[in-house]
Amino acid sequence: MGRECSTAEYIYQKAGGPEEALPFDWDAFQSSPADMRIVAFDAVSGEEVVWSKKDTPQIEDLMVRVRASSTMPALMPPVHLDGHVYVDGAMGEDGGIALSQAQRERFEKFVIVLTQESGYKKVPQRFPAVYRSIFRRYPALGEALLTRWARYNETRERIFALEEEGKAHVFAPDRMPVDNSTRNLSRLAAAHRAGLSQARRELPAIREFVGISEE
Repeated sequence: MGRECSTAEYIYQKAGGPEEALPFDWDAFQSSPADMRIVAFDAVSGEEVVWSKKDTPQIEDLMVRVRASSTMPALMPPVHLDGHVYVDGAMGEDGGIALSQAQRERFEKFVIVLTQESGYKKVPQRFPAVYRSIFRRYPALGEALLTRWARYNETRERIFALEEEGKAHVFAPDRMPVDNSTRNLSRLAAAHRAGLSQARRELPAIREFVGISEE
């Protein structure tokens, strides 16, 4: 009998496979001239890793990295890959919005999609000793989690400064009625509809920003 997979492994790694619930269009991905970046956090070294298309010759290589990049500490089991232990890239330098990586690659204009309202700010964790105890096997991860709020807030300030300079179009939800623990399907569906409606409203402005004319 094959090994049973966790919920996180199924959602982020298995569900996109051929003949699964949400099959990923691997042929279109391979044939596209566009590159991509996936960022994860090494729980042992405390360093970011950045993967690109060349690191994903097979769909399995892509999906395991997608899962690693999405693995929330404590809520999901870490991903073991090539001798490393990986969790969510949000633990890295920008707190979950990979602006610095894009700037290092010499991008100058950005379309940035946020998951929280424009006025949102993270706050420090209330019980740091508890987090250090939970992640005592991975102290670098524990410290990264405790300091993430500051990096995240600072990155958002940089993003809105870029928007003021005309160098970014920031898509921030008018309202975010769910969080990462919401399991009520009606609420999730309503949030999806609201986001889709807002995206349709803002699409002409995004097209204008990036220089794509209406067809």
